[in-house]
Formats: sequence, structure tokens, C-alpha cells
Amino acid sequence: MLNHQSLILGSDMLTEQSQQYNQEHIIDKGCSPKMTYTTATTSAKPPTPPLLLTYTPNGSEEWIRKVETEFTPVIGKAFSTIEEGIKFYQIYAIACGFDARLCTTKRFRDKTVNIGPSASYRICKEIANGYENIEASLMDFKNLQRDVKCFIGLKDAEMFVNNFEKLLQTRNGFYFSYELDEGRNLCRVFWADAESKRAYHAFGDCVSFDPTYGTNKYCMVFTPFTGVDNHKKSITFGCALLSNEDEESFKWTFGKFLEAMGKKEPQFIITDQDPAIKNVVPAVFKTARHRFCMWHIMCKVADKVGTTIGKETDFLSKLNEIVWDSDLEPAEFEYKWCQVVGDHGLTENSWLTYMFDIREKWIPAYFRDLPMGNILRTTQRSESENSFFKKFQNQFGTLVEFWMRYETAMDQQRHTFKRLEMESENSVPQPITLSPIERHAISLYTHEVFLEFQEEMKSSMCTCGMVGYTKPVNTRNIPDKYIMPRWTKDAMRKPIYDIDGKLLDDYDVTDLKKLEMSKIWSEIYATVGVIARKEVGDMKNLASILKHFRESLEPTTETTSKGKELEELIGCTAPDLVNILPPVQSNNKGSRKRMV
Repeated sequence: MLNHQSLILGSDMLTEQSQQYNQEHIIDKGCSPKMTYTTATTSAKPPTPPLLLTYTPNGSEEWIRKVETEFTPVIGKAFSTIEEGIKFYQIYAIACGFDARLCTTKRFRDKTVNIGPSASYRICKEIANGYENIEASLMDFKNLQRDVKCFIGLKDAEMFVNNFEKLLQTRNGFYFSYELDEGRNLCRVFWADAESKRAYHAFGDCVSFDPTYGTNKYCMVFTPFTGVDNHKKSITFGCALLSNEDEESFKWTFGKFLEAMGKKEPQFIITDQDPAIKNVVPAVFKTARHRFCMWHIMCKVADKVGTTIGKETDFLSKLNEIVWDSDLEPAEFEYKWCQVVGDHGLTENSWLTYMFDIREKWIPAYFRDLPMGNILRTTQRSESENSFFKKFQNQFGTLVEFWMRYETAMDQQRHTFKRLEMESENSVPQPITLSPIERHAISLYTHEVFLEFQEEMKSSMCTCGMVGYTKPVNTRNIPDKYIMPRWTKDAMRKPIYDIDGKLLDDYDVTDLKKLEMSKIWSEIYATVGVIARKEVGDMKNLASILKHFRESLEPTTETTSKGKELEELIGCTAPDLVNILPPVQSNNKGSRKRMV
């Protein structure tokens, strides 16, 4: 994507191409792209309704047309005929400025739901084609979670750390660190694997950090470091679990994060106004700029200025207009802020004065020099990431269970990334011009980024007909200086090395084993799909072959203990000696309201 200092084709320029497609021209128009003309033959149109400017939680502008109440659909409104309802909605559509058409859409209603042991048992019955083939009773299903928790017991923290130790030995590029308190209780742990490190080196120019709660039974705070990948999706760089939200814990976490990433700092890190984080960030990050979440700040305005003024839409809309405007220069912002505050008699308001004093920490005008300054202005990315992880977590779960669920969540996130990478590589978006610049952008950027480029290109085209001058140019590709590698298809394809010079490759013996297991399951499912259409005799032959092959691998029948089965299920071995005790129950800040 081009940065703010670049000119795609110019806001007042139009790209044209001759019929031979071998010469490109830039035509300078003598008007803005929004200029229109009215002729005598043009039919008159009703006046356009006024627009109301609102802002979404992620800081983007949203214009909503203000339509008269009599033309606005409401829940419960009844019509005598379907035609009358359609006509009413068409009138509403015209007033809002969009087209309306009648259509029928069918969508899948498949959702992700949590199910209990009884439902799980019935599903297994369908998969196994009968209860007699499940090899477990309903009571076994109901007692499984209880058995897992009893098996883990006071060995939870020890097994959790031992799992990291195993990953450190078997997984190339894996990093983790932990600390105990005076009572040998686990109090903080940080980890990042090779894939997260590679992502940080490609997309780590901006980082969002926001703690989340309710992910484990010890009330430890889960703190992921989140960024934005080349598909505009959230991506995880590393995570930590903390028993306390104090300066010492955050300083340790930020220090370990930098250590894992080879001391490479982001351009800026965005957080909320937590006092502990606010003091620690400048102490740990020497070059990164600290930015506060704009959305959290603006949500407090009504409470801080008083209910009377806070409810005035005029004041709030004017303040929102200047605060979220990323095109303002610092001097323009300061002038308009003082004007709005002064007009409403809030010059002496201590909170507004304080927020103006720290304006360089949160106002977009002061981040215009950063290429990603207008992309990440709130912690909405972190909050979205936290919401994503919470879908997999349980506030009553152990640390071992937390890790199992965390790996499942990361598998889904990385599967989505790989799917988008494949789509960008193997499909081509529809161009809207014959310009070679647009075709170069198609080959360069991912689909999501190219569509934004295309919208900018579309807005730069003028059709008013006022031709100023024409001159030939030889620019057929986007100049390299305007290309940000983080938005390209090749952002994650170049080799990235660890601080000790090792290639960051996440594959290990464990991963290769999982890969081969996936291939085996694929073959089994494919074979079952084929055999289902055959005769019963073919099915019996397949069952006999599989049975003989299994017996050849296990010549002697050994009884597996319940403990061994649980170890295989959770992926952790029970230690004989416990040196690390589970965390002390934390009394974190949770969702309590802060004063700043």
C-alpha cells in the first residue's frame, strides 16, 4: 500500500491509455473529482438528506444519512400487502442514497457451539455408527474433565513449565521464560515460537498490547502482543501470563518480549492508560513511541466534562471531528481543540487540560510521520484478539488445559493466514482499468490491500471533461520507494534468522509427526468414503487388513493405565517431584473502571 506521502495517480489526475496500450498519459483536470455539472436535460432530483458523522470503535469514520421518521422502517411496522412493503422500502432507499432490489438469500446456519458430555457421546455414536463401537460409556464422557483435573492437581504449574522445556528442546526457535515468587509459586511466564518471531520481523512495525481476563482458574492475566498482517488480520507475536498487573510484572514482560525478538523494537506500541504500563513502556522501549488508545479516551469524555455538556451532540460531534481527523497538522489540531473547548466553556476542565498536555501520545496528527500511524489508533486489535482467544478458553481451566486450548486457537489463526496467502497467490482480483500500474498492484499486494489501492485509484479518476494538458510519461509500475513490503504477498516468504543466526523454521520432530498423522487420517477418511459405496464383503476385508496391520505393530498386548491415557490426551507427563507450585489466586484489576 502507498504511504501518505505518495500520490497514486493524483486526486485531480486521470490515467488514460491509447488503443495500442503502449503509451500512458496523465491528464490534469481543472477541477476536483467530486465536481459535477447540471445541464438543461438533467432531471431534477430531490435534495439529499443531511449526513451525520459517527465513529466506530476502531476509529474509522461512518457517515449516516438522516432520514425523516415517516420514511424510516421500524420493527413491528405492518403493511397490507407485500407490494406495499417493497414500495415503502424503495422510497426509504432513495432517501438514504442507495439502490434496493428484491432477492432471496440462503445462508448456512452452522455455528461453533459448546456441547456437554451427553451431546458429545451422541455425536461419537453417529461417527462410530453405533454405541457399541465407541469403546466408552456415557459416564466416562461425564467423568473425563474431572479425571483430567484430578490427574493434574498440584502438578499443574510443573507440568505447564515442563511442556515449555520440551518445546524448547524439540522446536527450533522456540523461546520462553518464567519466574517464581518467594513461595515457589509460578507468578509470570512469557513465550513465543518461531512462527510468531517470523511474523514480528515482517509485521512488527506496530504492536498493540492489552491484558485480558478470565482465561484460567488462577485469574492470571493473559497478555498477547498483537499486530496487523499483510491481509489486515490480527496476528500474535507472543504472549504472557501474569499474576500481578504491577510495574515489575510489565517491565519483565516487555523485557522478555524484546529479548525474544532479538532486541528489535516496534515503531510504536499502543496500550490503554494503565498507570503501570504508562510508566514502564518508556523505560523498556528506547526508540518505540508509546501511543494511548483513542477509543478508550473518547469514551470517557461525557463523564469527565459533566452530564449536561456531555449529552450535547454539538460538543461531542465537534470534538470527535477534530480528534479523529488524521489529515490535520499538529498546529491545526491545537487551534481547533482550543476553539471547541473555549466555545463550550471548558477551558478550566482539568481532565481536558491533561489530555491536551499529552496530545502527542494519542492524537493522529502527531503520528503522521509513521506509515502505520493511521492504521492502528486504538487497542481494538487487541480486544478483538482477546475475544478470539476467549472463545477457546475457560475461566475455570488449569494451566495445562489453557495451553491445549491456546494451541488450538493459534492453529486456527495460522490456518486462516495460510488460506489467505494461498488465495492471494492463486487468484486474481478484477481490475477496473487498463492501466499497467493497477496490474502491477495486483501482482504485488494481497487481495485485501489491493482492494484498498483500487478504491484510492478509483477516487483519483475525474470524469468532468475539463482537460488541462496532456503529457506522456513512462511510469508503468509503482515506484519502489512507495511500496511497503509489509503489505506485499512476499512479506513472509523471505528467510528470517534468529538473533544467534539460526533460520527461524518452526518445523521439528513433533510437527513432522503431526503432519504425517494428518496424512494418515486423510487416507483413512478417503478410503472409508470409497468403501462406503462397496459391498459388505469389501468392508470386512478392509477391517481385517487394518486389524492385522495394527497387531503387527503391537505384537504384545499391554494394558494401558488410565494415567498414561490422560498423559497422551493432555500431552504432558506427570512429574515425580513438584518444584514449581501453582500460581497464587490473583486479585487483578479485571474490568474495574480506571480514574484516568
